[in-house]
Amino acid sequence: MTTAIRKSAHTAERIEAQLKRAGLPAFASKQQVADLLGVTPRTVERLVASRLLGSIKLTANGAVRFNRTEVARYIAAAGRGN
Repeated sequence: MTTAIRKSAHTAERIEAQLKRAGLPAFASKQQVADLLGVTPRTVERLVASRLLGSIKLTANGAVRFNRTEVARYIAAAGRGN
């Protein structure tokens, strides 16, 4: 593992801890993620469609949730965790 990858992983872990302390649930809704990132729910959908942010389909009606770890990784990769 290179230094940059280790730093990124460490940053994602730090961000995830901050998200947990801030009350973001382990599996957040699209609206919660949008509010956190300061974007619209449609932008969150675009991030999922472009595979920049992973999501989990939990229900038969198509509702999705976002794993807090995945959100932290996105924030770290996007450089928003600085």
